[in-house]
Amino acid sequence: MFIADALSCAYRLTTEDAQHDISEVRALTEVQHEDGHSAVSPKRLQEFKRVTADDQDMQQLISAIYHGWLWRRKGCPAKLLPYYDGRSELVEDSGLVYRGECLVVPHLLRADMLKEIHRSHIGIGGCLRRARELLYWPRINPEVKDCVFQVQRVPVIPAKGMPRRTPAT
Repeated sequence: MFIADALSCAYRLTTEDAQHDISEVRALTEVQHEDGHSAVSPKRLQEFKRVTADDQDMQQLISAIYHGWLWRRKGCPAKLLPYYDGRSELVEDSGLVYRGECLVVPHLLRADMLKEIHRSHIGIGGCLRRARELLYWPRINPEVKDCVFQVQRVPVIPAKGMPRRTPAT
């Protein structure tokens, strides 16, 4: 009889272990991502599905999720490189791609999502937090920061008849 630990060469894979592994995989495939996105309207989810289906980069990403990633980053297609490090977290469900619990945003919808994220004008920290709760795309953090900075740099032009404020010195 062998007593094995995690580093032992005497470790044996039993059928009980194999059944346990399969049940974990089944549990992962039974997750319904759409139920967890109450903040995303059904109309918006349909738009995401339509754009994802039409986006060649997203279809290439879905293909990599289903058929497996290359072992080396070097041989990975350029469009998939930004997703390579997080490839183990990517799943496809009902025509949408998720990274963990976050919906992966196709390139075409990113500008709209940036506007939605910043719509409430809650500052950089609040916008980043709001984006990270639901959405993901490569370089989301710098893009959200740039969006907020651009809006903050736009000078406010007072209406006619309103006095101009001068900065305090």
